[in-house]
Amino acid sequence: TGLITTAAVDTARYENGELLLEEARTNLVTYSEDFSDPSWNNTGITLSATSETTDPSGQTNAYKVDPSTSPLNSYSIFNSSSVTGSFSVFLKEGSERYAVVIRGTYVSGDYAIFDSQTGTVTQAPTFAGSTAIITNIGNGWYRCTVVSAQSTVVNAFSVSGSGTGTDTASSGFVYIWGAQLEQGSYPTSYIPTSG
Repeated sequence: TGLITTAAVDTARYENGELLLEEARTNLVTYSEDFSDPSWNNTGITLSATSETTDPSGQTNAYKVDPSTSPLNSYSIFNSSSVTGSFSVFLKEGSERYAVVIRGTYVSGDYAIFDSQTGTVTQAPTFAGSTAIITNIGNGWYRCTVVSAQSTVVNAFSVSGSGTGTDTASSGFVYIWGAQLEQGSYPTSYIPTSG
């Protein structure tokens, strides 16, 4: 259908008609779609629920991410137990096209910048062993993932005014939906959580 749908536990899952063979995983983000929950620490950024666009599940539960300063000081962060693995969010272009997904810090180089207009990674992580993946979900949505080689409690995202650099101030916004943090060397299907 071009939408993300839910499969019951222990049932087969398909993507584009192909059977998915995935190991069991847990989404460590406790509120994967509710960015207003206190488990998300929003600094210098405004996240507001919006019905302006349809999210990847076909509902209108996306959020607008609007920074007040540069991404170095504006972000939404989820802290968890220290894990090596992947952190992903679904991103759609708003008045801004670029977003940053961070694991660790800018200083460590464990972050990537994604372009939601062209569906490309414009700046890959420089942290040894870390990679960035962008997947076209349809309807302008992309799943943006940083697979990290470091064990860190910091998992964050922000808006960027440029496709490269660390201090890329932006006055625009992007749409965000569905965050997932999982332990493993690659991202698996999205697992929604609500507590």
